[in-house]
Amino acid sequence: MNYLHLPPGLTRRMAYSNYLENRRRRRFNNIYLHISPIRRQNINRVDFSYEFLTQLQDVKIGLVSKNILNKTKVKINTNNDFCVICQEDIEKNSIIREINCKHNFHINCIDNWFVENKKCPMCKYEI
Repeated sequence: MNYLHLPPGLTRRMAYSNYLENRRRRRFNNIYLHISPIRRQNINRVDFSYEFLTQLQDVKIGLVSKNILNKTKVKINTNNDFCVICQEDIEKNSIIREINCKHNFHINCIDNWFVENKKCPMCKYEI
C-alpha cells in the first residue's frame, strides 16, 4: 500500500519515512552495482557546460510574496479549525491566513506551502 492512500496523521508520516528510507537504500545499493568490473555500455552522458546552463530558462514554482498578500487575508482565528498542512488544530486567537476559497491555515504552514505550490492544499483552488 502506498503512503498516499493513507489518511493524514502519524501512520501516513511513518509510511512516508519508510518510503524515503527504502529509496535511499536502493540508491546506495546502485552505487556498488556501478563499481563492478563489468562496465555498462552505451551510457548517455550529458555535458552540463556553462554555455548549456546559461541557455536554460527559469522555472517558476509557487507564488510570489506579492500574490500571496493580494489574494489572501491575515486574520485572528475565532473558531475551531484544523490545519491540513501540519495536521494540527488551530487554536483560538492565533494568527491564520485565509485563502479566497475560505480555507484557513497557520500562517507559517501556508507560506511554506506557497513556496512550492500555487493551489490550495484542500480544494486545489489555484491562486
